[in-house]
Amino acid sequence: MTFRIKKGCGAHSEPAKEGEEARMYEAGDLIETEKDLCALFPGKFERVEVFPNKPEPTPEPEPEEQEEKEEDTPAKEERHPLGRDVTDSFPEAKEEDLKVFADGGAYSVVEPDEDNKPLNEKPLKKRSVSTFIKKYLGS
Repeated sequence: MTFRIKKGCGAHSEPAKEGEEARMYEAGDLIETEKDLCALFPGKFERVEVFPNKPEPTPEPEPEEQEEKEEDTPAKEERHPLGRDVTDSFPEAKEEDLKVFADGGAYSVVEPDEDNKPLNEKPLKKRSVSTFIKKYLGS
């Protein structure tokens, strides 16, 4: 039988079985046992039916709700090969009409006309982007 500890009823511990350690359960946890926990601990447990590998059905949304969700979801933007455009975080890049892309911790500076070809030979760290731009513009 399967039981769930009711919310607000505290924890429950099951004594150790041979070769196992004692287990501690919190409110909401499921416990599988042959003992009738509802009878042993009145008001603390509820018996539940569990069907393995069978997901709980999700209610179908009303047609109006579904249309609203589709409208609220922005169209997926195409991912740039160099990562996410973070130019707004680098004022010196914006001033000089350069673009900055980030892919994880790797940053690339590019000319807008050739935004697939980084100006930096190796990926930059975030803290190095401004310095790179200043050196690039100074040369």
